[in-house]
Amino acid sequence: MKKVFLFIAALAMSAMTWATEQTLTFDLSKNPGGWPTTNSKTLTNYTYTLEDVDYTFGLMDVKCNSGYTMFTATAVMGLPAIEGYKLTKVVAKNTSGCSTAVKVGISSSASSEDYISGGDAQTWSKQNSSYTYELDETSDNTVYYLYVTNKNAQVTELELTYTDGTSPTVTLDSIVIRGKATKMEYKVGEAFDPAGLEVWGYYTKTVKHDSTSQIKSGIAWSIDPETFEEVSDNASVTLSVSYKDLTTTDTTITGIKVTEKPAKITTI
Repeated sequence: MKKVFLFIAALAMSAMTWATEQTLTFDLSKNPGGWPTTNSKTLTNYTYTLEDVDYTFGLMDVKCNSGYTMFTATAVMGLPAIEGYKLTKVVAKNTSGCSTAVKVGISSSASSEDYISGGDAQTWSKQNSSYTYELDETSDNTVYYLYVTNKNAQVTELELTYTDGTSPTVTLDSIVIRGKATKMEYKVGEAFDPAGLEVWGYYTKTVKHDSTSQIKSGIAWSIDPETFEEVSDNASVTLSVSYKDLTTTDTTITGIKVTEKPAKITTI
């Protein structure tokens, strides 16, 4: 008799015992059976049977082609949620025909780019390659989504790693600003551009997790002044960044050159 996993499903421990960590490999190079061969515009659940266990995937704008599963632009795939275990790693393998401009991340939402820590969108610039997402701060019994923001992705295999939800959680302790601002010359009235500056998080270190990692989404900049109002050879701005419930200490950048706007020429 098959054991069934719904999105929030109980692991039948009496019939199947998992270790603290378990990796499941799903072959997407062929139709698992009953999956769509044309795109659906609504999120629909489909079953994948692996070693006599049924796992549920939610698909939208995803279809099975010969040799791969196709994700079109703005496609999502809900990854199975397992009671007592949290999704901690996703490895996706693409094909020789996959777009090299496609961007794929792991989102907590099926309708927006709400990337979770470690799940920031990556550009799959190489074909026949694997792309890895090491996920932090995930929860057990929770569906996360493979989210495609543009172009088309062709996936042949997914490796999903689940970790015992009772295991210690990696904790984000603080965030800092690193790097160097790319633009240091402005006109009066322009706003400071933080491009070139990076936000890094410091985590409680565990055996399988780096103590620092760059945070690329979900951040909010606070910059003072908002615009440059006077000509200067040595203007400065003070800025900070907020992410979740953390805020960096103030950082001051000096040596900014501000010049007058070009005079507006009126033709008579």
